[in-house]
Amino acid sequence: REFPSSNDWYRFLEPIKYMIIPHTHTARLDCRYHNPKTERVIEIMSDKGSGEYFHRPDMSATRDHGGVLEFLKRGFRVGLVGSGDYHHNTPGRHFPLKEKPGFASCELDMAGLAAIRAPELDRKSIWNAIYDRQTYATTGVRILLDMAMKCGNSVTPMAGEKVVELNFTDPREFSISYALTGPLKRIELIRNGDLENPTAVYEPENASSDFVKDELVNKITLTDNADISEAWLDADFPPMPPHKFIFYYVRILQQDGEIAWSSPVWLSDRAILPQLDI
Repeated sequence: REFPSSNDWYRFLEPIKYMIIPHTHTARLDCRYHNPKTERVIEIMSDKGSGEYFHRPDMSATRDHGGVLEFLKRGFRVGLVGSGDYHHNTPGRHFPLKEKPGFASCELDMAGLAAIRAPELDRKSIWNAIYDRQTYATTGVRILLDMAMKCGNSVTPMAGEKVVELNFTDPREFSISYALTGPLKRIELIRNGDLENPTAVYEPENASSDFVKDELVNKITLTDNADISEAWLDADFPPMPPHKFIFYYVRILQQDGEIAWSSPVWLSDRAILPQLDI
């Protein structure tokens, strides 16, 4: 009642150092109130399901008001995380709770996990890594994932941005390293949130025989050679500076249904990240 809008919260918290992670399954989430200084990552998976399918009510409770892809398609520079949303102390849980009084039915389900790439295992390093979007998300299993985009003579790491001319034609090569907890089903390169038509797909010939648990045994490259002259999106939604952009992320699917999502990389016609990361 004291803070009826996101902006009220922002004003209240302004004197302190804080971050907010949007929960994509609440009907109150509205990406029009995005604060790029404090909303550095967004939840793509919780025990409420996946927020990736913002346009698929059968896949997620999120409609078209604030799913992950709605944030990304507006040009918002957010990394991806998973979380629990359990409302009790079971961090990292990946098993259904026993049914107890007061537990919501969704708490019988499994949930997401945030993977954080930090140089040290301490509070400051973890905070800085989340702030810098050095994260990826899983459905709860401990998949390892790294990706980078090679374009021209430079390499852009996960959660990074490459500034190019709108008429550039260089192929985009994505190097993907991963360690799984089960046999691989496929790896998809998603451009601009087009889930129905992945830009590139890798499917192993014999994933079961190649699988070695917890070992970083695989590196692959997926390439986007397509003419992207018609793929540029317009970021004309405040608070982002006006610009044109394209975003990519990687989705890994195991045969057991578990998933990992990388944080995106961006192509942009002007430098946006330096304006947000001050």
